[in-house]
Formats: sequence, C-alpha cells, structure tokens
Amino acid sequence: MEREVAATRTGASTGDCAVTQVDVAVLIATAFDHYDSRAGDPRLQTHVVISNKVRAVQDGKWLALDGRPMHAASLGAV
Repeated sequence: MEREVAATRTGASTGDCAVTQVDVAVLIATAFDHYDSRAGDPRLQTHVVISNKVRAVQDGKWLALDGRPMHAASLGAV
C-alpha cells in the first residue's frame, strides 16, 4: 500500500486548482484480529486501521493521507 497506492497532496485547491499528488515514504497502520462475531459465533476477521498522516517523499513533511487512491484500491479499481 505504501509503495503502490498511498499518496498525499500538496498545493492550493482554490484558484487554478494547482494540487499535486505526492508519493509517500511512510504509511502507518495496525491490524487487530477478532476471533468471533458480535453474536459470539466463531469468525476470524482482521481489521486494519490506517493513520491519516503520512510522510512525503519530497520533503519529509507529515501531511494528510489522500483517501481517494486508498478508496479506489479497496474497490479494486487500481
């Protein structure tokens, strides 16, 4: 995800809409395993939580994650 999908944006989204999508160097995520459903039935599942902050490759600044590519990847559109 970090290398192929995650990105951030930089620039102003007003005026000439000169927003640039930037590659990221660091994406932080954690996974939680659940072994049963809410009803108590056995059902292994893993939830992954992704931080909204990523480090940009170009200058090392921590910026907001651009959710659009992540959403597209979760739908299989990448």
